[in-house]
Amino acid sequence: MVNLANSSPSSKAQGEAQAKAQAKAQGEAQAKAQGKAQAGRAVPSCWLLLEDGTCYRGHGYGVDSVAKIGELCFTTGMSGYQESLTDPSFARQIIIFTFPHIGNVGANDEDMECTRPFALGAVLREKITRPSNWRAQCSFDTWLSANGLTAIAGVDTRLLTRRIRDEGAPRACLYKAHPRESINLDALFAELRAWPGLKDAELAKQVGCSEPRQWRDPVTTKHFLVTTKPFSDNAHRKPQVATRSSQKSTRKRNATTTAKSKIPYHPKIPYHVVAIDYGIKRAILRQLAQFGARVTTVPPTHGFEDIMALKPDGIFLSNGPGDPAATARYAVPIIRRLLATRLPFFAICLGHQLTCLALGFESEKMRLGHRGANHPVKTNWTPHLLSRVVITSQNHGFVIKKQHLEHADIELSTETSDSLFDQTIEGIRFRHKGDKTWNVSVQYHPEASPGPHDSRALFQDFDERIRLALDERLSEKLSENLSEKLSSENLSSTKNRGT
Repeated sequence: MVNLANSSPSSKAQGEAQAKAQAKAQGEAQAKAQGKAQAGRAVPSCWLLLEDGTCYRGHGYGVDSVAKIGELCFTTGMSGYQESLTDPSFARQIIIFTFPHIGNVGANDEDMECTRPFALGAVLREKITRPSNWRAQCSFDTWLSANGLTAIAGVDTRLLTRRIRDEGAPRACLYKAHPRESINLDALFAELRAWPGLKDAELAKQVGCSEPRQWRDPVTTKHFLVTTKPFSDNAHRKPQVATRSSQKSTRKRNATTTAKSKIPYHPKIPYHVVAIDYGIKRAILRQLAQFGARVTTVPPTHGFEDIMALKPDGIFLSNGPGDPAATARYAVPIIRRLLATRLPFFAICLGHQLTCLALGFESEKMRLGHRGANHPVKTNWTPHLLSRVVITSQNHGFVIKKQHLEHADIELSTETSDSLFDQTIEGIRFRHKGDKTWNVSVQYHPEASPGPHDSRALFQDFDERIRLALDERLSEKLSENLSEKLSSENLSSTKNRGT
């Protein structure tokens, strides 16, 4: 500090200049720091509008100036946000994530359940943070923008979840504004109220494949796969984590004949599964392929003759979005003809609902739906395919009504799987009268990526039913060949005796 009182005029001027420069530098530094602080704070720029006129404002992420109108639902999973947003079953829906920390592990190609996201956007409690995970390829914010999605953060997700629980899933509009854009809320509310909702909505054609294709995994997974013990031990099994390098030993162990079922597992004998794609997930296809299946996906409208021309050994009906009653208009006639072939059958989610409709059941829209990774299901099947109670991953807004049905040619098991939340039907078993094995149809997701894995043994059950059917067909063919050979030998011996 310069003492200006006892200094000469020249030194006084020099001191004044020095003090002025110092003040200017401090002011610039302070303004720069303040600017950085303001830049670090996201300005509320996103609106969540509900059909009853409620408006929430928060911090926006993703694309600007695009109104996302759909059904607002919540999911309770603590992980798997990228899998949820790319699940075709979430088409035309805005997802509330009840877990507050979303985006903290970033995004990557391996966790994509389809080629692109089908959900419209996300509602988050906390702001998206920088990713901290070795598998992250980009931040969640960057991924949202690149895939045309919108997210709003800073919203009381607990309040919204309770509201949906009490009043049902509402129609909603998610809109992120450009920084200099003026918002016309009246126009957005008008567009929102004009949307008809998911009742009677047919969405499977929009998310399913457009032509038959043999499935090959587009991503080489480097992380862990989850396998199970042999099928006979499923009642008391625990998940085992195995790397891809140990799959050879796993296949060798599974090649043994199980004690109860006596069905051999032949990893070297492939079979063909035709999967009707109503919005199938990659995790399902990976599970089918893990047991040695060659999988061909076909469009939802693929005809019966075209499916049978592919010579399937088993039929799989996938998950998907929309109202099953709307999809059933074209899907049920095909499914009924497929059921008549007596091929091994396995259905999940929307495929389960369509199978039940083909068997004579009725469906209805749920008030708030089942979505999340913590849904308990009681399995009443004997012998036990699964444990008595399994924790399942679910994603559906429609359900099958409980009804007592009788069929002339199909036997329905009286033992069902039921939700321990609301006692709705979670699975059925059926078979043609005279058949030995039961076909399985479940409402939940046994492939469950990223988890839980309590019900993945259903894929092994499907595998064993196919291999048993192949063994029976092979035995019948051998018997026919042997009969033809014996007949020809008898005919030739008769001719020789005559001569």
